[in-house]
Amino acid sequence: MDVFFADPSAYLDTYFPPSVNPYFPPSRFPASLAGQPSLPDGRPPRVYPWRHEWPRYLVLFGHLLEQEGVQLLFEAKGYQEVWKRGWWWEGDDEKRKGGVRVWKWVQQR
Repeated sequence: MDVFFADPSAYLDTYFPPSVNPYFPPSRFPASLAGQPSLPDGRPPRVYPWRHEWPRYLVLFGHLLEQEGVQLLFEAKGYQEVWKRGWWWEGDDEKRKGGVRVWKWVQQR
């Protein structure tokens, strides 16, 4: 199951804090434990225990910015695009189109 790309905005709202911590601490629980189900009994809806922190830099493919609410969310958190390279049509995977983009947290909003 593709948890992030199923609904990127919902994932970011669910597993990231409401604001960026300007000290950029490490995430408390950024990944699943190998072999462990998302819920004790494994039944849907799947609830993952992940807890991420917002980083200073976001590195992504441009296609992600076209997903509903993602670019607005990044901008609202204080991120700005600082670098991009590549072409829209590169690659066969839709999720990897739009070139590589780097966004940096520049201010608290």
